[in-house]
Amino acid sequence: MSGTYLHTIPIGPVTRSRDDELVRLCSARRVIHVGCTDAPFTTEKLERGELLHLKLLSVAHEVLGVDIDEPGLALLRDALGGDDLDLCAIAQLVGT
Repeated sequence: MSGTYLHTIPIGPVTRSRDDELVRLCSARRVIHVGCTDAPFTTEKLERGELLHLKLLSVAHEVLGVDIDEPGLALLRDALGGDDLDLCAIAQLVGT
């Protein structure tokens, strides 16, 4: 057909879940998790044990969680054990 382009998409491995693949890739590594609160679903995912940040904490050597959602970060600190967690707001990183 004139004037059209057909792009062939290569067939590659399929993963069942984004989280499973990220957990596999982050295992035994140091990780910066941007968007760690998963707002506005933080509370629900924490209650169900589905928060990706929890999964990363269980397999990575070190995880730094970064997010713009300061209330969500406070919720994670409370739920996961306090101020010693490596969580910070993006404003802390840029010094504003």
